[in-house]
This record gives sequence, structure tokens and C-alpha cells, in this order.
Amino acid sequence: MVAVERRFGLKFHDDTDLTGGAVIDPRLQAMIEQAEVFVLLASRAFVASGYVWNVELPAIETRRLTANGLVIPVVLEGCAHDLIGNGLQAVPRVDGRVKPIRKWEQIGEGCDHARQQIDKAIGHHYGVPAP
Repeated sequence: MVAVERRFGLKFHDDTDLTGGAVIDPRLQAMIEQAEVFVLLASRAFVASGYVWNVELPAIETRRLTANGLVIPVVLEGCAHDLIGNGLQAVPRVDGRVKPIRKWEQIGEGCDHARQQIDKAIGHHYGVPAP
């Protein structure tokens, strides 16, 4: 994601240091309220998480609508990613179909394919020519 940050002058934040709970963590809420692009890492655990469904996704959807934001699901493994974001197109895609990163022979190749498609989506959404 560093390449995407550099290309578009973005700063990515992640929630890996946050602890779970029933109420949205204030740090996560602040990140969501400032963000315009959301990259969701879709896995079975993500799809199964009540916290994600009841707290994070509604806050992200609200921010997407108020900020004309962009939400991009990145499919890490086979899961019900199509439930995320009411039909949002996920990456990485090959020949029009999602190919989870774990299905790639070389994981790094799948990650880079997803990065290229994220670049393209951000460029298209914000009217910035793709590299």
C-alpha cells in the first residue's frame, strides 16, 4: 500500500492495534471520520465479525456517503465477500472474476494485482490518471 500512498499522496491507517469491544473504539471512529478511501481486507473472520457488521461497516458507509468516499474490498480468502457493501466490486479480479489472494500461486503477485486495481479505482473515482 506504500506505492498507493506515494502515488496519490494518501496516508493509510489500520486498526490492527485496536482491541475489540461492543462500542466503536474512539481512535477507529476518528480514522473513519477523516478517511475518504477504505480498503477492507475480506476474510472469513471479517465476514463473521459482529463488530464489523454492526459497528465498523455502518460507520464506513455513512462516511462514504457524506464524503463521496470509496470502499474497496480486497478478498484475501474464499468468503462471502459479496455481502460487504451492498454489491461493491472487490479485487483482485482476473477475467472479471474475483480471485482471492490466497489462491494465487505467488501471494505477492496477488497482492500486486490487487494494488494495481486499487490504483485504478482511486484514480477513476477522483479523476486522477492511472499510472
